[in-house]
Amino acid sequence: MKKEIIKQDVPYQNQILLNGEISKPLSFLDSGFVTFGLKTKRYSSFLDELKIYLPAENLSELNLQKGCFVNIDGEIRTRNVVVDDERRLQISVLANEIKPLSEEDVNGIGFVRNSNNAYFSGSICKMLPLRKTPQGSLIQEGMVAINHREIGKSFYIPFIAWNKSAEFVNRTYKISDQVSVHGRLQSRDYVKSKEDGSSSTRTAYEVSVIRMDPFSREK
Repeated sequence: MKKEIIKQDVPYQNQILLNGEISKPLSFLDSGFVTFGLKTKRYSSFLDELKIYLPAENLSELNLQKGCFVNIDGEIRTRNVVVDDERRLQISVLANEIKPLSEEDVNGIGFVRNSNNAYFSGSICKMLPLRKTPQGSLIQEGMVAINHREIGKSFYIPFIAWNKSAEFVNRTYKISDQVSVHGRLQSRDYVKSKEDGSSSTRTAYEVSVIRMDPFSREK
């Protein structure tokens, strides 16, 4: 990935708002952070399971455990890691704010609507060819680079657009275009085949595009 295509005049915008259930127990790391799994609902029966982390000091007045429902205001963070001698893009959510949800909140009409909304701006650094699934759905995949100049890092967020949105993204944008994206951070399992004939099930994360617009400072 070529960092030189990241436009320096795009201010850092990276926010994700989540409502969900803690699906894995909290794990305390030596780095001073805490991680846990969070399940968020789609309008369908499918659940997305995301990896959340936050500074342990932010838990001082919270009694969080598996089965609790929480609201999170955070950022999508990505980094390259080596697993089984392969480089992979690890995607997680840094929780800047977290608060428990009441039973009334969970049963409210806005719980699912507000369960998973990501907003970010950056430069398109990867665009794959438009393609069809075996079921006939159109897919446009790519990646947006977000430059966080204050900490000197860039985050690379994969996206996927479907059907009419896929056609629009394919027709409208190209590599290096600056865009603002509203979408949903989703998880999906897939089977990875190896050269020795064996296979393993892996989980991929990507933002399913709800809306993609040319970047504008006025937004």
